[in-house]
Amino acid sequence: MTHRSYSALLVLSAALAACNGQVLDVGSTGQPLVQGNGGGGPVPIATLTRVPVTMTSDGQNLYWTDDTTAVVEMPVQGGTTTTVVSPCSLQFLAVDSTNVYFIRALQLNEVPKKATTELVISDGSGSVTAAAVRSGQAFWAETPNQHPMLVAVKSVSVTDRVTSPVAEFPNETMHPPFQMGVTSHTVFLATARGPLTAFSLNGGPPDGGSPQTLGSSPCGILLSDGGAAYCIPPGGPVTRTGDDGMTIVLTTVTSGTAAALDETYLYFGDNPASGGMVLKVPKLGGTPTVIAREEATALAVDDTAIYWATPKGSIRRLLK
Repeated sequence: MTHRSYSALLVLSAALAACNGQVLDVGSTGQPLVQGNGGGGPVPIATLTRVPVTMTSDGQNLYWTDDTTAVVEMPVQGGTTTTVVSPCSLQFLAVDSTNVYFIRALQLNEVPKKATTELVISDGSGSVTAAAVRSGQAFWAETPNQHPMLVAVKSVSVTDRVTSPVAEFPNETMHPPFQMGVTSHTVFLATARGPLTAFSLNGGPPDGGSPQTLGSSPCGILLSDGGAAYCIPPGGPVTRTGDDGMTIVLTTVTSGTAAALDETYLYFGDNPASGGMVLKVPKLGGTPTVIAREEATALAVDDTAIYWATPKGSIRRLLK
């Protein structure tokens, strides 16, 4: 794989930013929630005493972390909730066809679905601060125990448990990565205060230096798919950066309360002075659409529905 340079980053604006910043609201005036393509409006599927912070779905079950730092499981139609594990880190939660992944005690862990025995899959050589799962590989960023001024990125096959180094570089910001996105060719990292950075998955940072800086705003929420990373800042433009180094603006100012991806759309929560909203925007650019008028603390999406949690502990399900 030839290293792709991000120094000549091309910034484009999607139709929203290039024109007048309009947002399509498909709801009716006075209606707090809107109707999905599946018919009917959002259905409340749970009322919780603890508010979900991070949420994901595998199409059969919802998984979330709450403010007790527990990972909780529930059928997507609603029903009995089950604590999978507790405690764990709030900023990372992922599922695939067989396992649930989370950070616990500064290590990356997995637990098979419908099981209770967890397994540490990071190698224990440092403190894990961020992670991602893609195509049968689990990735993590860590502060090495023997070299606390560095950031190390590693991966492990979730089938044969073979760990491989990806990159190691100086931690110039003094803030460890807290979110990670991995595409087919690129690793993206976000810190609590610094801008989004990236380097080649196969080649590492150029010349053994630091990752390339992308933009200037911190990335409050970082998501990725096979070809791009999506940065949802606490205030500022929501962007998509592809493997080719091209960044487009998907929408303008957002408070970035939650986010999720499917094959076509980026879904995100916003909480302006006029009231909370859940929106979707095409991943390749277009006009954002309001799909619900209430604040979301966590979002998830699968092939059939969109899910979000409210600050009062309700979970909604809206068919696509």
